[in-house]
Amino acid sequence: MAVPLRLSRQGEDATDAELSLSLVEAEHLHAALCRALDGHPAPPAAPDCRQPVQSSPSTARIVGRM
Repeated sequence: MAVPLRLSRQGEDATDAELSLSLVEAEHLHAALCRALDGHPAPPAAPDCRQPVQSSPSTARIVGRM
């Protein structure tokens, strides 16, 4: 899976790039973004994809939470 990115620093031109992820890495990124955005309203134009993350307790890993 390739995720298109636009990288820029303040005052500099943007550079287009792609982040290549395996399917497993993409699933982990999706779950992490859902957790990070939980509690924040989705923008009106956002796709309807914020569903609870379903994972087996034995395989779930939450990084950066206490």
